[in-house]
Amino acid sequence: MPDCSIRTMRGDEVELAIELAAREGWNPGLHDARCFFEADPEGFLIAEIDGGLAGCLAAVSYDEHFGFIGLYIVVPQWRSQSIGWRSASQASSCSDPRTLADMPLSKLVTGGQSGVDRGALDAALAAGFSCGGWCPPGRAAEDGPIPERYPVTEMPGGSYRERTKRNVIESDATLVIYFEQLHGGTEQTVLDLKMTAVRPNAGLYVEVPASVEKAARK
Repeated sequence: MPDCSIRTMRGDEVELAIELAAREGWNPGLHDARCFFEADPEGFLIAEIDGGLAGCLAAVSYDEHFGFIGLYIVVPQWRSQSIGWRSASQASSCSDPRTLADMPLSKLVTGGQSGVDRGALDAALAAGFSCGGWCPPGRAAEDGPIPERYPVTEMPGGSYRERTKRNVIESDATLVIYFEQLHGGTEQTVLDLKMTAVRPNAGLYVEVPASVEKAARK
């Protein structure tokens, strides 16, 4: 394992993170990174090996209820050597104790749709971790009825949107994983997360490349 140091990024180094994102084929907004940096300068980390750039991570805490993780990148030549894991671990150890990174997990809540929802349920079931959530009447999903092995509960009535909103409201935090652009049910989850005021919600957003090969290299 290489000797890697991780430190807080300086303001004049933010463009390095944007350049790494561009190399991955990502398309960050022209001024997004600078806005995030100004919101939480301590949340921007840079990994170095022998004085050279090895990776970066932005873990921005807006307040006690909302945070964002992005620009989570390791330079190709240093991947599969725990650089990303060490960056994430330092981000967690430095985070505000009220934010999502330090919340104890007691249950995974999801609607059981195809993709990330089922992947999360599979992982929770394999680990014996409590899981469940609300699903539309008839256990409806994009690919047909949700298999009975997934412990989701049918709503007595309502639409996909009402299902999503109820799962958001009954959760303390929401993890959103998406490929480059929000759409469909994922976009609706984010809208409900931002609009609901029934109970404090934390939002953690993780963007991955659209290419499976690119995502695997992370």
